[in-house]
Amino acid sequence: MPARPVADETLQLIAAVRDALAEHLGSDASIDERTLFGCHAFMVNDKLCVAVKGEDLLVRLPPAEHEATAETPGLRELDSRGGMRGYFWVEPDAYATRAQWQRWIAGAAAFNPQAKASPLSTLSFYTCAIKWRKPRPSAMQSSLIISRPVLQNDAPTLASIE
Repeated sequence: MPARPVADETLQLIAAVRDALAEHLGSDASIDERTLFGCHAFMVNDKLCVAVKGEDLLVRLPPAEHEATAETPGLRELDSRGGMRGYFWVEPDAYATRAQWQRWIAGAAAFNPQAKASPLSTLSFYTCAIKWRKPRPSAMQSSLIISRPVLQNDAPTLASIE
């Protein structure tokens, strides 16, 4: 299936996040851009920092401040069940001013050094493949096969794990 074109507004937001992270983190930071769960994700030192989906930002902030942050207008939790503390979707109204924009980008960049590694960065050391067997009447079965360690550049992405 061919990739869907990205809207101009989304491309502008991606460029703005790229520039803002470069400004906040400097040239020493390791910033990797990849597609993650349908978002354009910015991984800083192999940890999710900020992502863009449509006109929304996904920011990763300190979990200890989750409750206070969740009450901010224009924000919604990534997981409404509370399983992803510190992850928030920021709607355009909540980053419309320079001060609001700085709050989310600076907050995500400042938290990144203390953040735990994202679960997907663990996969960067292994090639993974999921094999699906034909469903049996009782249930569908799957098996995960982890093979040899690989170099970081050869790491699988979500798109390559099928």
